[in-house]
Amino acid sequence: MGRKSALTKLIQSQIVEILEAGNYQKTAYESLGIPKATYDWLKEGEKAESKEEKLTKKEKVYLEFSESIKKAVQVARQKNLKV
Repeated sequence: MGRKSALTKLIQSQIVEILEAGNYQKTAYESLGIPKATYDWLKEGEKAESKEEKLTKKEKVYLEFSESIKKAVQVARQKNLKV
């Protein structure tokens, strides 16, 4: 069994908040002290999105993360377009 992911609902919501404010993903991760090795979360979510078989619990978490990040980026873009 693999080790537990550092990705939690709290971390996810903090990242989303930082991104919606118009910051870069790297800035969000660094400001929360998230190590570079965990930048795979988004990639894992994208992999899960294209998977045809039933998703594992972990894959669902990554998929939800990926979707929330994409939405946060869109929110930030909309805010910037209104300036």
